[in-house]
Amino acid sequence: PCALPGYRIDFIDGRTDEEKDLIYLSSAIDNRLFSEDSPGGKFLRSQGELNVMMKAAVYLFHRPQHRAAAEYLLSHSEVIIQDDSGIPYAYFSHDRWNIDLYGTYLVPLPGMGVYPQRALIEAYRKGAHPIPFEFGYGPKTVAKESGLMVAFRKDGK
Repeated sequence: PCALPGYRIDFIDGRTDEEKDLIYLSSAIDNRLFSEDSPGGKFLRSQGELNVMMKAAVYLFHRPQHRAAAEYLLSHSEVIIQDDSGIPYAYFSHDRWNIDLYGTYLVPLPGMGVYPQRALIEAYRKGAHPIPFEFGYGPKTVAKESGLMVAFRKDGK
């Protein structure tokens, strides 16, 4: 059992007939959540490799006090889907991650106390796909202002 509030949806993968589950957790993001001795940390470790989707993470992982949480997700995830308010682009090693960008990115939301991600701006300039839906994603709710990053770990481990 897990002490974190959330939902579990069990389903069958239509392509492989494999049983899978989708877990949505609602939790404050801090380093304690990912520590080995916390109920949340024990639960996350019991899940093995993760596929993570974050939406409107309010730039928490950009702050030094949340660096350990970002590092945990980077080292225990196979896929990370997020907007610019998730884990900073510069934390993703290009030796370990393939990253597809969708939409646009110029600056973070004003008033959040974070600076523009120069490496992310440059990556979007080099090539991003159109965002594949008509609505915004993350903290920017207008589709033409939204960005989406899909990162796949190269080594699968």
